[in-house]
Amino acid sequence: MCNLGNGNYDRRLKSRQDELSILDKTKADLEKKLASRKVDVQTLETRIAESRRRAETRRAASAAAAAEIALLRERHSVTKAELAIIEADNEVLSQDLAKHMAHTRQTEIASRAIQDGALAAADHREIQESEARNREEGEKLDRRISEMRRRLARAAEN
Repeated sequence: MCNLGNGNYDRRLKSRQDELSILDKTKADLEKKLASRKVDVQTLETRIAESRRRAETRRAASAAAAAEIALLRERHSVTKAELAIIEADNEVLSQDLAKHMAHTRQTEIASRAIQDGALAAADHREIQESEARNREEGEKLDRRISEMRRRLARAAEN
């Protein structure tokens, strides 16, 4: 009735212990992967927040330049030709900034999709390369915005 004598109980007990051991190892592996995913998500959130902050700073600088141009126009402190050149340059800068902002949003969406597992791992490399290009474009825009601010400051002095 009990089958203790023939070793079946010990074999079943050993089998169950082995199954529990495998389940414990699987649980530990999953917890480790979950912790890693949480770190990845936090890293992504930090990168996205920083990207947004930089984009908003650029947008504010562009808006400030537009306001300074309006003041120059109002005060008639520069010639019409100078003002036309500054306005044209600012328009191109604004368009490039809008493209950059759209690209930043697309990269953010793709990054989130990767974190959610919606895209293949191969796409992860493309997103990282896209983020790097986006940072470079942002740095170029920062330099152009700074140059525009310097030009506006010089124009305002005249």
